[in-house]
Amino acid sequence: HQLPIPGCPQPTQPKLAFARALAHFGEPVWQPESISPRAFVDDSARLGAGVAVAPGAFIGADAKVGDETKIYPGVFLGRKAV
Repeated sequence: HQLPIPGCPQPTQPKLAFARALAHFGEPVWQPESISPRAFVDDSARLGAGVAVAPGAFIGADAKVGDETKIYPGVFLGRKAV
């Protein structure tokens, strides 16, 4: 059950409205631009053009990462991940 708040618009798509509101609170702390020397990337991993890997990320043996992909801190892509 939803209680309307007087004078407050009721969105027809509340999840979208919430996502748009969050966008006004600033950018993410880390904006990936390159492969961090503090990330682990196996020599056999294949990285597409423009891939960015954050510090603390792990990309395992024979993993494949597509063009323009951003890998954030703490992400683990195991062996042969696609």
